[in-house]
Amino acid sequence: MHKNSIKLRHNENDIDDDLDALIAETIQVQEDSADAAVRALKTAQMTEQIAASQLTQLKQQGEQLKAIDSKMDLMDAHSSNAGKQLGYLEKLARNFMIPVFSKQPKQETPPPIPERTVFPAEGDKPPGYTPRPQPAEAHSRLVENATTEQHEKSKQAESIIDQAMTGLSSALGNIKMMALSMESELIKQNEDVQSIDEKASVQKDKVDRLNARVGNLLKK
Repeated sequence: MHKNSIKLRHNENDIDDDLDALIAETIQVQEDSADAAVRALKTAQMTEQIAASQLTQLKQQGEQLKAIDSKMDLMDAHSSNAGKQLGYLEKLARNFMIPVFSKQPKQETPPPIPERTVFPAEGDKPPGYTPRPQPAEAHSRLVENATTEQHEKSKQAESIIDQAMTGLSSALGNIKMMALSMESELIKQNEDVQSIDEKASVQKDKVDRLNARVGNLLKK
């Protein structure tokens, strides 16, 4: 009977040791998870800052393209005015100089400028992060055997994890919106570049025709 009692106490001590080890391991996993969550949040915040900087530069580039496009429109107005002035000189040449029997070349109408697609403004932010539910309660024996200090460590680790995950979700949402804004901005810039290219081609043709008319006028 005495031997059986000693053996039972040994078994109970082994169980207590196992529980203590399990509690310590659980807290260590929570703390490691909290550290990993904080590191992930810092990385996401750095990425968010880089994306914001790139988006700002991209929009500045878009403004420069719009300015070039506006200058192309101004150049078109100047070349059209030059064509009118040249037409006046050609009339003077017909009336007071050597008659001109050749017909004045018909001025081509520049191709229509493609309509610029209007993109919707940036949408609302995606739904925020819904905090994950608290993990299920540990086994009653684990709870009963954990000390007050261990409970506090566990709660602190869980709080850090929840805060980091909330911040991480917000940062990822912002990164997604900035990525969508970059995509929209690139599409608009591609259209601006295409518009500038078409206008430059039209202006080249108009300048070539004006130069030819000036050359014919000087020969008279």
